[in-house]
Amino acid sequence: MSVTIKQIAALANVSIGTVDRVLHNRPGVRPEKREEIERIAGELGYQPNIPAKALAFRKKPVTIGVIVYEHYHPYAETIIKGIKAAEKELKDFGVKVEILSMNEHLATEQIKILDLLIKQGVSGIIIRPIDDPIICDKINEATNAGIPVITYNSDIDNSNRLCFIGQNLYKSGEVAAELLGKIMNKTGKVAILTGFLKVKAHNERIKGFVDVMSTYYPNIQIIDTIETLEDATTTYNKVIRLLETNKDLKGLYATAGCFEQMGQAIKNMGKEHQISFSGYDLYPEVIQLVNEGIMDFSIAQDLFSQGYEPIKIIFDLIFKNKRPKEEFIYTKIDIRVRWNIK
Repeated sequence: MSVTIKQIAALANVSIGTVDRVLHNRPGVRPEKREEIERIAGELGYQPNIPAKALAFRKKPVTIGVIVYEHYHPYAETIIKGIKAAEKELKDFGVKVEILSMNEHLATEQIKILDLLIKQGVSGIIIRPIDDPIICDKINEATNAGIPVITYNSDIDNSNRLCFIGQNLYKSGEVAAELLGKIMNKTGKVAILTGFLKVKAHNERIKGFVDVMSTYYPNIQIIDTIETLEDATTTYNKVIRLLETNKDLKGLYATAGCFEQMGQAIKNMGKEHQISFSGYDLYPEVIQLVNEGIMDFSIAQDLFSQGYEPIKIIFDLIFKNKRPKEEFIYTKIDIRVRWNIK
């Protein structure tokens, strides 16, 4: 015999309405009572009536809002493929995904989109957050309104988001440092190129890289950390200036963005065989740079899953009252060189 909400309510000594709010992830229940009801439901093996929920949601679809940066960028394109694949699998359950693109990497723009989604009363929000206190506060506003929020690719501290899905960014920086340190024969000067200083993902990669270099490769000097804003012209000009003013530079560690322009600057300065260069992801320009021997290796992070998994997690939360088992759901640290890149 299936477990009923009435039975759970009796054991938890609460009303049926309170149990219903917990099982449907709605606000208005004290955290400790919510935890008790979830525990009782789990112990009794409560299973929601998914077909009945799907039928109800066909009249009012489950809308999940996803905020991406630069819809046209290969990074976003791969994540969107994952989002679309999950949406296609769940369309018969009334799941609809609304993708909203940021044109500028500004906290104020991200706030506007979050405000729009909160006002719409979406069923869930998936976001690559800018690392700013006002974004954290807005995420908490959404969760307080009963809207679950998942961060992907980059996380944010002190927020009430449900979970993070993406690479272990600090560890990927450690891996990059270990490989680059060996390629540089444990000596020389290296510079760091990063996209945005207000993106936690980029900063975590830097921290991991710096910690390994300072501990295990003390004869490698990190001479600068340069913010490129992931702008093609800015990136190219800054790399040219870096190479002109540091003729003995041996290494470049890039945490994100505009790899094509970095490679072009290295080529134009005639440094193809003098600079050890590492980057991230499997964009066409990255694959070409690795195959040409200009970039020594790239670290991929399974961007498809970073789009796919958050949709499935919000579905499980809404339809099955199933929360993720882990707060941090890590994707691969996938090292690619000339021989195993596409």
